[in-house]
Amino acid sequence: MGKQVARRGWVLWLRRLLVVLGAVQTGIGFSDLQRPTHALGELATWQVASAVALLSMARRPATAEALLPTMACVTVLTVFVSLRDIADGRTSAAGELPHVWLVAGFAAAVALWLANGCGDSHVQVVAERVELDPGQRDVAVQRPVDRAAHHFR
Repeated sequence: MGKQVARRGWVLWLRRLLVVLGAVQTGIGFSDLQRPTHALGELATWQVASAVALLSMARRPATAEALLPTMACVTVLTVFVSLRDIADGRTSAAGELPHVWLVAGFAAAVALWLANGCGDSHVQVVAERVELDPGQRDVAVQRPVDRAAHHFR
């Protein structure tokens, strides 16, 4: 019981952190939307989209399983481009600091996903063999099983 209460507290803390990180990411994105260049406008759309993903995961942690692959792609590519631009001298490390919020948000989203059971659904489909009539062939069927109850067997 104590572990479950601690896990709920951890999940609540992560959800609140995602709200803060999503809000910061939204602010960065909307400020970049006002910049005059096309490239910055496109970057801002990704920042706002990432913020929406973070806020969605904060609202409903179960959405993390669906949103994390896209968030991983955006985060990894952003880090790659940032490091490349720093190495090529096109920007400074300080100029890339706003991307830390994206990386922190992705890390918090992964932590939330892990704390929530890594996409463990409460319903699992299991296959079992069912005999229809004596003398007829057995057939494999699938039926849903309550996974929460399954763990207590």
